[in-house]
Amino acid sequence: MGIFRWIRERFFPVSTIDGDGTYGIDVIGESYYQKNLSRLAGGRLPEGHFKTTKAVLICEDDNPKDRQAVLVTIDGEAVGYLPKPIARKYRAQLQAKGYPKIKTSCGAVITGGCYRGKNVSGSFNVKLDLPSLVSEKRVKKQLKSRKKETAESLLPAESIGVAEMAPDNLPTIDILEDKPMPVLAVAPEMKGVFVAVDVETANSEVSSICQIGLAKFEDGTLVDEWSVLIDPETAFSKTNIKIHGITEDDVQGALKFADVYETLCKWLNSNIVASHMPFDNRALNGAVEKYGLPPFECQWIDTAQVVRNAWDEYSQKGYGLANICNVIGYEFAHHNALEDAKACGHVLLAAIDKTGKPVNEWLKKERKVRRAVEYAPKISMDGNPAGKLAGEIIVFTGDLTMSRAEAAKLGASAGCTVRAGVTKKTTILVLGDQDLSRLAKGSVKSSKHKKAEELMASGQSIRIIGESEFKELVS
Repeated sequence: MGIFRWIRERFFPVSTIDGDGTYGIDVIGESYYQKNLSRLAGGRLPEGHFKTTKAVLICEDDNPKDRQAVLVTIDGEAVGYLPKPIARKYRAQLQAKGYPKIKTSCGAVITGGCYRGKNVSGSFNVKLDLPSLVSEKRVKKQLKSRKKETAESLLPAESIGVAEMAPDNLPTIDILEDKPMPVLAVAPEMKGVFVAVDVETANSEVSSICQIGLAKFEDGTLVDEWSVLIDPETAFSKTNIKIHGITEDDVQGALKFADVYETLCKWLNSNIVASHMPFDNRALNGAVEKYGLPPFECQWIDTAQVVRNAWDEYSQKGYGLANICNVIGYEFAHHNALEDAKACGHVLLAAIDKTGKPVNEWLKKERKVRRAVEYAPKISMDGNPAGKLAGEIIVFTGDLTMSRAEAAKLGASAGCTVRAGVTKKTTILVLGDQDLSRLAKGSVKSSKHKKAEELMASGQSIRIIGESEFKELVS
């Protein structure tokens, strides 16, 4: 814990929000603070945790990404943030009372953190007892037992404010007005059972998975989740690191994809599996092929295509995960595999609520839409017949410092015919320089590299060179 945060929490006044025990607000971004939460909870347990505690809410005016952010801490340790809409309403109430800088504390519960043996562990989560919102799980349980009542009738009749704390004589602050929940369009049991998945990759190779997030939903409720860092056994590109923030140091000593394969089979096989865009499906299939493992036996739903069918205004654009979550009011920390997986699941649930179509119907619809989707063609170029490398058939793989399009133009201008995959006609395979250095340490080769070596073993003449040598060759 930083000294400034320690001073801020101990010497600035804190007013307490009295809760009603619903713990209805999910903290977002807690996946970035798993180490802090593990320390606060006392480590992982086979059955996980349900530890009640107190959280402190701090307005972070100096947050460079969001000046309206509200940090959530427990015992001085950062554990996440309030969702944006709630943070803004919370700040508005503080401002209206004339105490924009005041800190408040409220009840909190740390959940998750299970350990079920090798390769299986659950993430820690935090829920806050701010009584102005009722948790989704609680409402759905009430709906099951009292089916004739609407969700609005189950909301608390009165809001609970902030109690005064002596000796500071702090004011009472009413935090957030009650907001009615929409009536569910379909019964919870019609939402079925499905698993949402998301992966992050180390570089442009789809098989270079460095993080996997899984979220299981039953009857419209999140019932289980799992996240794991993976050593992709290949180099990390600066571009990908900038997206998800995962580096080679983060995965040092982590499990390999083959190590978690059996766990993934238990999650995915014989289930409906949802991902936002086909990338996660292709990445998992690529990793399975890379390690020579049997493919997963599951049915896939692309929630991006679901969005395009459920919302007419997003049929052509705006169906990205971040935008559609903003539309449905779901807050999450983008480009963290577990956060994205849970967001994907909530998008599917929102589409089911909006249209009244159960999950199985979306499975059928998604199949029809998928065949109509057009994907950008892989880069192929004919070479300059007057170039010094005319007649060469060149293929690129791995993490290059230049884009594939730039590399293809260089090769084609020098006379090479550029192709997307290795075939019996390939004469040159170009690897990223970082890939070459990693191979010396025992890194797993790409599928293109493996195929090139198989062809070489059968007598085909293929030169395998690095990017630096390629640049010299075409200069």
